[in-house]
Amino acid sequence: GEEELRDIMLAHLNGHYQGTATGETFRRLGKTDIRIEDQDRAAFVAECKIWRGKVELFKAANQLLGYLTWRDCKTALILFNKQIAKFNDLLIKVPEALRAHPKFRRALEIGADGEWRFEFFSAEDESRRVIIHVFIFNLYI
Repeated sequence: GEEELRDIMLAHLNGHYQGTATGETFRRLGKTDIRIEDQDRAAFVAECKIWRGKVELFKAANQLLGYLTWRDCKTALILFNKQIAKFNDLLIKVPEALRAHPKFRRALEIGADGEWRFEFFSAEDESRRVIIHVFIFNLYI
C-alpha cells in the first residue's frame, strides 16, 4: 500500500539525510507523507499516492498545496501505478490532469518519462509560486 511504499522511500532518504526524513509529519493543514528538515524549515515536502484517476490527483495536489508554508522550498507529488497495464497512457493523463487544476500556472521543463515539473499558485498566497516535481512509478504486475 501507499504507507509501505512511503516507508521504503523514507528508509533510503534517512540514509542520505541522517535521520531527518520523517513520515506522517504534521504540517500546516494535516500530515504530509515525507518531510525533510533543514535549518528549521521543511527543505522537502512530498505526498505519495496510488494512481486512482484525475479526481484523486486533484485531491492529492490540493492536499500537498495545503501543507506548504512560505518557507518551503522543494515539493513533490509521488504517484504509483498499480492498476493500469497501459502505463504509457498515464504518461499522457497525469500532465493533462494537472494542467487542468485550478492552481496550475505553467509547466516547466520535462525530465525523463514519468517525471514533470509544474508551477502552481500557492494555496495561502496567490502571488507566491510553488514548484511541484511530479513522479509516477509503474508497479503494475
